[in-house]
Amino acid sequence: MAFNQLIWGDNLPILQQMPAASVDLVYLDPPFFTNRQFSITDKATQHTRQFDDRWSGGITEYIDWLYPRVAELHRLLKPNGSLYLHCDWHADAYIRVQILDAIFGADNFLNHLVWHYVMGASATKNFGKKYDSIFWYAKNHQQYTFNLADILVPYNPETIARSKRGEARYKQVLDETNGKNPGNVWTDIHPIQGNSIERVNYPTQKPEKLLERIILASSNRHQTILDPFAGSGTTLAVANNLGRYWIGIDESEAAINVCKQRLSQQKADFVCQKTINEDNPRL
Repeated sequence: MAFNQLIWGDNLPILQQMPAASVDLVYLDPPFFTNRQFSITDKATQHTRQFDDRWSGGITEYIDWLYPRVAELHRLLKPNGSLYLHCDWHADAYIRVQILDAIFGADNFLNHLVWHYVMGASATKNFGKKYDSIFWYAKNHQQYTFNLADILVPYNPETIARSKRGEARYKQVLDETNGKNPGNVWTDIHPIQGNSIERVNYPTQKPEKLLERIILASSNRHQTILDPFAGSGTTLAVANNLGRYWIGIDESEAAINVCKQRLSQQKADFVCQKTINEDNPRL
């Protein structure tokens, strides 16, 4: 399969046709089991289509739908590849135990990344739900890519001030590195806001900085990134900017058109294919 492909269709049969051990990194942002329906207006056609995240069969139906897709993604990863699955409180416990641990093995769980967004999510009868979970698994926990030097973040002002005061421990740390490990709780990446220059009017759009950190950490230039729920195209756009090859899949025509427009603005070189089933119930 050629690199830099945007594919319109149900990702399961598409993944099943791809060769084993053919991708270096997978990021997926599947439906979150919100039991809501989202509207997407396709600027290219002016049609409004529904993104259905409702599950009449409850969590069992959802797990049964997602499990075979993650199993295929595991098959597609190279021996030193990684998978990052983005979810939230609606189903994160089920996803980790019933899908990721079951397919990858608990030994290959590397980290639970917390994307904490400091804006929004106010509540009056509960604590505000203000973070997403990103589960990071390796194909083999003894052999995986992690480029710490590429994702270092600045030290906080207090650490810098202590270093300048001559406190030995802090001075040594600052002398040895150009920054610090961002840790697994990310508070420095803001979600897409209404006035963001990145905004493409897609309801589940993720910020580019989030994908930049993941892609830089777990892949190298000219390696292949796969996003089977391409959505607004953030993974593909960032991978393209960072000199990676990419494959994006989505079953929504509106999503595919958003991705095409976004990638064309970057002057990306890619091929778009259609394998859509018009009767797909998830549309």
